[in-house]
Amino acid sequence: MDYSEARTLKDFLYLYNKISEDCFKKCVFNMTRRTLDDEEGSCISTCVQKHVKVNHKTMEFFAEINPIFQQKKMEEHQQELQKLQQQQQATATSAVADTTTESSS
Repeated sequence: MDYSEARTLKDFLYLYNKISEDCFKKCVFNMTRRTLDDEEGSCISTCVQKHVKVNHKTMEFFAEINPIFQQKKMEEHQQELQKLQQQQQATATSAVADTTTESSS
């Protein structure tokens, strides 16, 4: 399992545990029975559905803004690269000028 797969699994398990804990705390009140009663079961179902919908909406939003963010990041990187190239050219031009000046003397 590579790092990306491990990270995805870790994120999934974290989300699963968070939803389980949240819905359990919100919906389960009677610990004397082995099974959920109808009210608890309905509450759990509604709670999980809400969490899943929120998660889907978040992923949709991220899918919309991520390309914009990546484009901006790439443009910033290209600007930095251009500045670096200009600095290198200026340094090289200066070194050539210094060498030419020394040769003339």
